[in-house]
Amino acid sequence: MALQPHNGLVIEDVALTLGTKEFSTACDSITLVPTTAKLRWKPVNGNKRTIVAKPDWALTLNLGQDFDTAGLTHELIEGHGTTVPFTLKPLGASDTAEITGSVTLEAVQVGGGAETIAVSSVTLDVDGQPTFVWNVPA
Repeated sequence: MALQPHNGLVIEDVALTLGTKEFSTACDSITLVPTTAKLRWKPVNGNKRTIVAKPDWALTLNLGQDFDTAGLTHELIEGHGTTVPFTLKPLGASDTAEITGSVTLEAVQVGGGAETIAVSSVTLDVDGQPTFVWNVPA
C-alpha cells in the first residue's frame, strides 16, 4: 500500500469571486458545506443498506461590513435573489485548485457593536453541484 501525501490546508490565501468581482479581502471565513440525506433501508431479511443522495451545498461567508458600492455588503443587499457564478480558490488566485458553481445572493444584516468592525454572516445556496478541480501531487 502506497503512502499518500498530505499537504495540510492553511486558510491564508483564498480567492473568492462572486459574479465578476473578487471579494477575498472582505471575508475572514469562507466555507463550502455539504448537507447529505442518508436513506436507510432495513428490510425484513436483515440486509441493511445506506444510500447517500447527492449533497446540497451552501457557501457560507463571514464578512466585515462596509458601505462602499464596490463592497460585498452592497453586492449582497443590492443583488438579493440574483444568481451569480462563484469561484473559490482555496490555495490562492495563482493556484490551479478551484471550486466553481452558481449561488443565489441574499441580503445580510447591517450593524453591530460599538468600537469594533461590524460583521455579518450569510449562507448562500449553491445551485446544483459545484465543480472541483484538484491539484495533482508532484
